[in-house]
Amino acid sequence: MKKSLSIFLALTVMLALFALSPDMTASAELTSGAYRYDVYGGNATINKYTGTASIVVIPSVLGGYPVTNIGYRAFSYWNNLTSITIPDSITSIESEAFYSCDELTNIVIPVNVTSIGSEAFSGCTSLTSITVAASNQVYADLDGVLCSKDKSVLIVYPEGKTLDSYTIPNSITSIGRYAFHQYVKLTNITIPNNVTRISYGAFFGCYRLTNITVAVSNQAYADLAGVLYNKDKSALIAYPVGKTPTSYTIPNSVTSIGDGAFSNCRLTSLTIPNSVSSIGDYVFYYCHNLTGITIPNGVTSIGSYAFYYCNSLTKVIIPNCVASIGDYAFSRCHKLTTTIPDSVISIGDYAFDYCESLTILTIPDSVISIGASAFNQCYSLTSITIPDSVTSIGEYAFSNCTSLTSITIPDSITSIGNGVFSNCTSLTSITIPDSITSIGNGVFSSCRSLTSITIPDSVTVIGNSAFSYCGSLTSITIPDGITRIADYAFSYCGSLRSITIPDSVTSIGSEVFNTCGRLTNITIPDSVTVIGSWAFSRCGNLTRISLPDNIESIRDGTFYYCTSLTSITVPDSVTSIGEYAFSNCTSLTSITIPNSVRIIRDYAFSYCNLLTIYGYANSYAQTYANNKSKPFIEIKEQSISPGDPNNDGEIDIFDIMAIRDHIFGTTTLTNDAFAAADINNDGKLDILDILEIREHISRKP
Repeated sequence: MKKSLSIFLALTVMLALFALSPDMTASAELTSGAYRYDVYGGNATINKYTGTASIVVIPSVLGGYPVTNIGYRAFSYWNNLTSITIPDSITSIESEAFYSCDELTNIVIPVNVTSIGSEAFSGCTSLTSITVAASNQVYADLDGVLCSKDKSVLIVYPEGKTLDSYTIPNSITSIGRYAFHQYVKLTNITIPNNVTRISYGAFFGCYRLTNITVAVSNQAYADLAGVLYNKDKSALIAYPVGKTPTSYTIPNSVTSIGDGAFSNCRLTSLTIPNSVSSIGDYVFYYCHNLTGITIPNGVTSIGSYAFYYCNSLTKVIIPNCVASIGDYAFSRCHKLTTTIPDSVISIGDYAFDYCESLTILTIPDSVISIGASAFNQCYSLTSITIPDSVTSIGEYAFSNCTSLTSITIPDSITSIGNGVFSNCTSLTSITIPDSITSIGNGVFSSCRSLTSITIPDSVTVIGNSAFSYCGSLTSITIPDGITRIADYAFSYCGSLRSITIPDSVTSIGSEVFNTCGRLTNITIPDSVTVIGSWAFSRCGNLTRISLPDNIESIRDGTFYYCTSLTSITVPDSVTSIGEYAFSNCTSLTSITIPNSVRIIRDYAFSYCNLLTIYGYANSYAQTYANNKSKPFIEIKEQSISPGDPNNDGEIDIFDIMAIRDHIFGTTTLTNDAFAAADINNDGKLDILDILEIREHISRKP
């Protein structure tokens, strides 16, 4: 009875979960007519409108599901859209949903909408009116301007309105983020006495705005010559973008410059008083005409994007009190030259990205961290000194510094992150300290001038593509601590002639030596159990290779287009040979395949027109050879082990001597001994057989 009850309860739970799952989990994207949508919680979200209509009525149901959400950029850039009807089922309009619908003139927000995302109507340059259903409990409109229900928060002023001047209604106490955005045609805005909060970016990019006036009785804000300040003028909040003067002096009362205060301004010069202690985020963002600036001694931090894309900025003096330089602070300041002072502790992500005029840079001893891509694309940077104080270098920190010739990594660094020096095409040498334990993905990828590098024994990890496309690299020694050579690690190293793989390595990844055209030979230790697909593909000068005894398969394309490879012996551990494994090995004349091989893919030996397959009678190798019309020579069972022609049970120097004596005619080997000595099964004894045996001996512990 108890068992039956347990089964019944389990089935009940499973059925309940099955019944709920379509509504409670997100579906894959679906399509209905011109709408792409997905479903979550039983409701549909429109992801994209793909139609061509200029007048659109959004359906309330798609695929049987009520449409409740208009997703991120669902109608963005639909330039033909002139009219849209939103159904009452909609509760949410996500960020940038109608971004840059520049022919849309009016929009009606229906009754059930409770959420409108940031910049939902940004770039709608013809939008003159936003109307809200009277019974909507969250939003309202004031003369076509979107507000909160109680009309205390101004949310969106339509960009298509043609007024030159606008006085914000007295009911408004707060101005939302991006409320007046980019393309509004206003030249003057008057802020009433009740406004106590102005959000970041409220007037962002208002290109025509020349004057902001604040009611004298306002207790939170004030203006000075059309520039917006807080009441006591200790914080400069917004400098109107449309102002035409080329220079401006900030008053001595100011101690902080607010986020985005001068963004997109037309100034060429600016005087900042010593009273200023902080420069916020986006302060001089996109100030294309600004040529030079002196940051006063009181400033301790430079915010993110502070001078982003000031592409006329040639010189910035950073004082000794600045402790941090924010993310993207000087990114894309193409003409900038500057010095980092001793006070700086951290350099943010992309801080000097695309600063193409920086030539020599000394990072002071105070710096602890260098952010991701901090100096990416600094094409003119020829020299850089990294002090021992630095403990962290972010990903791609110096990538694409194409004039950088040398660099020394300090002992304080323990790992080199992904792509740190990638595409430093002039880098000829680098010193890696013993403190380094890991080299990330693509760290030196495309360092085309790098001829040699010493990897210390402390390194235990070399990431994917770490040295790929290092076309001048001729040799490399992999340290004993490495267990896996990651995918593409040395691919397209066209000058690489030799490489030493230690016994610690157990795995060689995919395409590791792909297109290493000058690699002539390589010793793979018996510790290796896996060789990845296409690992040696297009190694056109590779003449011989001895495979370790522990690999289970020769994977797809492993020796594809190794046009100089003449013979190979497959070890007894191998059970399968993959597609294109030896395809286009046009010089391959013999391969010995053991009985252990049970799978050989159809195109494993395609275009190997000189090939003879050696194998045992009734083996899969023989079946394959017959099916593919390849010559097959049967290997007789030998009483003497391969590689042991003196039959003493050991493969050693004495076996090499026996082969040598046979070649020179001093002695003659028996047929069985000859067969044991003919390692590559080409029917003759020569130096190639000696090399194969010597390589086997060298791998013995």
